Amino acid sequence: MSEPLIWGFSYKAWSAGLTADTEYGRFEDGMPPNKNGDFAFLLHLLASMKTTGSGAVILPHGVLFRGNSEAELRERILKRSYVKGIIGLPANLFYGTDIPASILVLDKSEARSRHL
Repeated sequence: MSEPLIWGFSYKAWSAGLTADTEYGRFEDGMPPNKNGDFAFLLHLLASMKTTGSGAVILPHGVLFRGNSEAELRERILKRSYVKGIIGLPANLFYGTDIPASILVLDKSEARSRHL
């Protein structure tokens, strides 16, 4: 029997088995770092949404501040005006993690009108 698939904050093996055939246009804005899957989940949600869609994703609070490739991805997402709101959550709210989290509320329907 194989190991169960367990995903969580900063999942490190998010790209295991990923090939050009399985990217499905999710990473047109850039590839998330291999060490953290947080932006991979965010980009997957954005790529899965219709142009009029909205959604939300719970991620560790660190996605709001990390540098390098995550900073570049965050800047591209913000410039496209996909983020409608951010809700900060306290530490110890979710079982098994003692770090603060954030809910990123995403909306593609008004992105063009919010675009600067």
